[in-house]
Formats: sequence, structure tokens, C-alpha cells
Amino acid sequence: MFYLLLILLGLISLKDLEVNLLPDMEFPRLTVITNFQNAAPEEVENLITKPLTEAVGTVKGIEKISSESMEGVSFVTLQFGWGNKIDYSAMEVREKIDLIRGILPEDAGKPIVTKFDPSQSAIQEIVFSPWINPGHTNSEDLSKEKSKVIWIAWTELHSHRFQEVLKKKFSLKWILLPCMHIKYQSKIYKVQLKVRI
Repeated sequence: MFYLLLILLGLISLKDLEVNLLPDMEFPRLTVITNFQNAAPEEVENLITKPLTEAVGTVKGIEKISSESMEGVSFVTLQFGWGNKIDYSAMEVREKIDLIRGILPEDAGKPIVTKFDPSQSAIQEIVFSPWINPGHTNSEDLSKEKSKVIWIAWTELHSHRFQEVLKKKFSLKWILLPCMHIKYQSKIYKVQLKVRI
């Protein structure tokens, strides 16, 4: 009777148990992303990345700061110690950014502070180069193809121009459940064919 009661309680609690792809963990990492349209990496570094790095470097609990300046965008990553209240740290980072907002270029976008979420990491990444006009291949076209495959949770499109090649390369990221990867491999291939033309 005792074991039967335990089984019954287990079945009841199992019904209300949430199922997540990854455990609910709060990683002590923040990234400050700032767009600066049509700016060269050197401009992004001097006008965006360096001022932001100096400003947020005084936030308590930071163990490591890394940055990357690319064409049109700046990334500043802050690594905190485990056990740090990341929400409070994010608030402090935003306050530090607000203090120097006036010295950043007027045409630069507002710096966005994001928390690291491993569930948003892509399981598969596709890189392809369209032979047609790059303007004909955009995020809307890819979103239409993605919507036909219901188990794709999220996509992200990056476009990179290489002067020596004189064409754009696109990187399409999507997230899907690992258990679906093999089962739907043929459908993934069909989507690859769709976005290739």
C-alpha cells in the first residue's frame, strides 16, 4: 500500500513537471551589443567599444572583460563570478552606459545589455553564398521557409560582405530539439535547398 501511494504521488507530480531542453540556470555573463551602421571596425573600436569597456569595467564582481569590434557592430562581454546576482549587475551596467551615452556617436544605436542564455545557442548553422543578387535573399524569405518546419524554434540571419570576393555570405542559425535532428534530417535538407535558390 505504501509503495502504491508513492507511485501515485509520483504520477501526479510528473504531470506538473516542466520539461526543458536545458536546465534553468543563470550564467554570470552579460554582453553589451551596440550597432553602428556603416562604420569600419576601427571606428567601432575607438568610438564605441573602448568607451563602453572603460565605463562598464568598474562594475563590481567582474572577473573578465572581452570585446570584439566588427563592421557596424560592437560586442563587449562581461564575465562575473558564480553566485553573482546577474540581474543587479545588469542594472549597474546599464547605469554606467547611461553616464557615457552622450559621448557615443549620435547615429550609433542604443547599447543593449543581454544575458547569456544557452537555450538560444544554435544546434545547426548553415552558411551559403547566393549566386543571385544578395538583395533577393533576405530574412523574410528565410522566415517563410522556417515557418514550414514547426519544430524550428528560432532563426538568426547574418550577412557578411567580403570585398575580395565581392559577394555576400549568409549564415542561418536555427534551434531544434536534438531528438528531432536525425528524424527530420531530410526536411532540413529540403529547407537548405529552398534557401539555396
